[in-house]
Amino acid sequence: MTTLGKKQHEFGKKADQIIWIQVAGLTDEHLGLVKFNKPIENKKTALETSLCMGNVWSYNLYNLRVPAHNGFVSQLNGSKNIKNQCSDFDRDFLWNKLDQFQFQTGILEGPLRTDQSLLKVLNCENAKEKLNDLTFWSMEKNKNKDFKSFHFQQNELIAPGVFYDRSCQGKGCFSSLFNNSKEMWKRLLVEPGKKLMIIRDFSYEKALREKKNIIEAREKLGEILEIYDYFVNLTKKNNNTLVLLTTSSAMPIEFPRSGKQWNSFLKKGKNILYKRTSLLSSVWADGPGAENFCSYMNESDILERILWAPEERFLGIF
Repeated sequence: MTTLGKKQHEFGKKADQIIWIQVAGLTDEHLGLVKFNKPIENKKTALETSLCMGNVWSYNLYNLRVPAHNGFVSQLNGSKNIKNQCSDFDRDFLWNKLDQFQFQTGILEGPLRTDQSLLKVLNCENAKEKLNDLTFWSMEKNKNKDFKSFHFQQNELIAPGVFYDRSCQGKGCFSSLFNNSKEMWKRLLVEPGKKLMIIRDFSYEKALREKKNIIEAREKLGEILEIYDYFVNLTKKNNNTLVLLTTSSAMPIEFPRSGKQWNSFLKKGKNILYKRTSLLSSVWADGPGAENFCSYMNESDILERILWAPEERFLGIF
């Protein structure tokens, strides 16, 4: 019997389902926001129980400490040549590479700025086709009435195209990223076959940058852990599912040492260092192929590590 992190694990196994969560601003030390806010501080968070954890260098051909949206594009297409321009989409993305293996793809984006969204590819004439044949769910306001809508409480069929959350068309969103993640994944599974789902969150980073929103940041982190834990628990029923959480543009936090300082930190958000992000971000993985993420890597290496396995037993593209 082979093991990894004292857990039984089969190395080089094929994943027929991939769930990839991208969270801007997060790093491993941030788990203290949740861990030390619990009555039982020695209870492990969902990420702490992962099969593998690694570190990701945050740079490209032009800059150190790149913005999260640039880092995530590098992770998705394996390129260091990221300029935040249409040329970023010249290379194939993970879902384009998985087309040849008959994967059905869904992408869910939480609330974010327009420049952070993958939908900006629709403004690039030579790259619009990068989103063809996948389902894209956005939790932003619909500025293009040609796009359809969705709601996690209504049983709507999966179809290729861009869909906007009906609950987010007013002030804020009434639905949560967790509910949308859970329900959209269920809809992908209605039809048999291989599946890829990418969940993207920038709201945690936004809350960290607004120093007074440390309570909101903790709530956002709690939701991220809930999402990760939910999907990892699904792997216990279906051991062909890889669950991956990657971060970019990690923001260091200087945690206080004791009670009164901790209370002040939680109420006022003191000691957040936000002028410079870290050179290293984090990655967690569970399920088949998790062993590929137990190391240091570049952001542009993530794509290859998802697809790679020894002796071409996995997807064998590289």
